[in-house]
Amino acid sequence: MVELETELSMAWGEEELYWQARVRDQHMKAGDKNTKYFHALKIMRQREYLILGLEREDSTWVENWSRMEEELFNYFENIFRANEVCQPNKVLGAVSGRVTTAMN
Repeated sequence: MVELETELSMAWGEEELYWQARVRDQHMKAGDKNTKYFHALKIMRQREYLILGLEREDSTWVENWSRMEEELFNYFENIFRANEVCQPNKVLGAVSGRVTTAMN
C-alpha cells in the first residue's frame, strides 16, 4: 500500500512538472495544482497563435492553407536568393585608399 501511495505521489509530481513546463502562469508559481485549468490556458494560447491567413505583397489576403504554404515558400525563397554575382571592382572602387605608394 505504501508503494502505491509513493508511486501515485511521484506521478502527481511528474504531472505538475509537465504543466509547469507548458504553462507560464503566476498561479503555478504559487503552487496551484488545477491541471484542467492550466490545460485550458494552454489551448487558449495555442488558438491565439494560429495563423488564419497571410497578406501578400499586393495587399491581397490568402486564407487557403496550400496557397499560404506557397506564399511562404516564395517569400523566403526571394529573401535568400542571390540577386546578382558580387563584383569586387564595384565595391573596391567605393573604398578610399589609406596607404599611398610613397608609404610602401
